Amino acid sequence: SWDHAGAALEAVTSPHPLAVVSASGHASPSVAALVRRRNLTPGTDFWYTGFDDEDPAGRLGIAFSTFRQRPAILGETAATVLAELIDGTRESAREAIPVPFVEGIS
Repeated sequence: SWDHAGAALEAVTSPHPLAVVSASGHASPSVAALVRRRNLTPGTDFWYTGFDDEDPAGRLGIAFSTFRQRPAILGETAATVLAELIDGTRESAREAIPVPFVEGIS
């Protein structure tokens, strides 16, 4: 959750550059607050990316890169794979779905 992400980030005290990968966009506000509080420079001493971040840079004060999962493509692929499993034209349910990378949402 947002509170857990903020607490975890605040606990990091290493003098080395920090890289954070978030499983969802929920951590973005906490990450933006940490960057401002510690006066970090994205791309120099701090790197962050997540999944499905939608927050505009104007609201958070910093632009983040993200991987966008597309629910329509995920649903269509799941339906196709399921139909093929049912009708016997597919034996396995493993499927790779490319996820687009969006750099510096603003």
